Amino acid sequence: MVKRTQPVNRAQQSQPGAVAGQSHFADMLIAEAVGTFLLVLIGSGATVGLIYGGVLPTGSFLLVAALAHGLALCVIVNTIGRISGAHVNPAVTLGLASIGRFPWRQVPEYIAAQFVGAFIAAGTILAIFGNKVILASVPVLNRGINGWQGLLAEALGTFVWVFALVATAADTRYKLPQG
Repeated sequence: MVKRTQPVNRAQQSQPGAVAGQSHFADMLIAEAVGTFLLVLIGSGATVGLIYGGVLPTGSFLLVAALAHGLALCVIVNTIGRISGAHVNPAVTLGLASIGRFPWRQVPEYIAAQFVGAFIAAGTILAIFGNKVILASVPVLNRGINGWQGLLAEALGTFVWVFALVATAADTRYKLPQG
């Protein structure tokens, strides 16, 4: 298995008359928007669909929601990863930029593309499930946990996730077995 650490350079495939690299960067932004759209639509859509269908949040509910996100991300990484790197999350983009694996000058555009994809996916979920989706998607913390504690838990979880990603998949020193 060959590990790709950089998106495939497709500048030579740009349209006639286009400045080399501009078409490729546009492809990267479109791929990020589409990837983020799919992640939010499939992952969050499955969660909202379960709640909308009357399934109570239990362990099996969490497993289905996690599998929806994980399988969607697997498909996204394998389909658009070669084009944009498949960050599909601003935390990943910022994490990769912070270690020099992604250019800081492209961070604002990547994050904007991710927000556009997520926003369109949220609108699509709203169109599918109607106004009842608002009740199904309101985040609720457990009793005794305030907003700051919830924010801290999310920040720590995101840090651990991005740390693991950067330390394994994005580390050029990490060599995958050949074969």
